[in-house]
Amino acid sequence: MAESDDGGLFAVSLTALASRRANPPPLVAELGGLINLTSAQQLAAALDAAAPPSLQQPLEAVCAALNSQGAHASLETALLSASVPLDHAPAFSLAAMLRLLRQLPEPAFTCDLYKDVLDAGVNSLAPLLRKRLPPPHAALLDALGTAIGNVLCRTGIVDGAQPTADAEHERALRALVFALAPALLRPNSSHRRKP
Repeated sequence: MAESDDGGLFAVSLTALASRRANPPPLVAELGGLINLTSAQQLAAALDAAAPPSLQQPLEAVCAALNSQGAHASLETALLSASVPLDHAPAFSLAAMLRLLRQLPEPAFTCDLYKDVLDAGVNSLAPLLRKRLPPPHAALLDALGTAIGNVLCRTGIVDGAQPTADAEHERALRALVFALAPALLRPNSSHRRKP
């Protein structure tokens, strides 16, 4: 995918966003406020609703509004301009964030770290990322972790630093991981399997 050079938001590298003083993009920080869910069941439902093609046409309007605003785009403004009902804001917010992450020319966990991230143990991942992750990527992951952490605390899925044990919480966490993982980490072409 070619990188956008028109000042937009989508398909722009994190380095380019950082040069525009927009890394992490402000919409990441907005996520915590717009995803105002209070239960694991609501989060799971929003993640289910955020999956294409259920939101495809209205999501195009939200993303077009974000892209026209550029690097400092406001998710709330884009949702309003696309006439998204307030009760659908969490699903559209998640879908827009996932699209932004998927369209990064280089994923948040850089392609050259793909194998190392997959092979890293629990205790070795953080030191690996501190050592090898470019600052713009680290800033995005930090902001995304904060926003998602706030949502997980508000929904009761995480209480402090510990996940709570509940089938509905586990379902919501799995849905979140399955949505985020391919958007945050992908191999470069040399790691991809040939069909």
